[in-house]
Amino acid sequence: MDQIKLLPPKAKTTQKKRTLLQINLLYLNIILHLLATETSLITIRKQMPIVNHKNVTMAVSKEKLKGLFKQYDKNGDGLLDKSELKEAFKRLGAILPGWRASRSLQHADANGDGVISEDELVELVKYALQFGYTVK
Repeated sequence: MDQIKLLPPKAKTTQKKRTLLQINLLYLNIILHLLATETSLITIRKQMPIVNHKNVTMAVSKEKLKGLFKQYDKNGDGLLDKSELKEAFKRLGAILPGWRASRSLQHADANGDGVISEDELVELVKYALQFGYTVK
């Protein structure tokens, strides 16, 4: 039976590989930061090759998302109906905001009355956070 020979890794690393490694490390640091702080709102001000040098805002914190949903209570009744949810998800950049509003109602509307109350808002925020929406 033939033996497989393992070759040692090349000593030289190209500039392109080093750059890709730096970018991967940057993204890994971002993920570790998000996990450590339990918040999703950070601004990256790091100059890296290939990465846009402008400030990049990433996903939203629970408090900011809760405040955003409250802003879309247009009639001021303290409840979010499907049309208000649709507008909020449109602001968050949902591809199909009407569909996302329907799904969020199914997920967060505990009493089935067709609106999200203050008590149900926590579940709505948990639902929306899992999609990584951003606010600029």
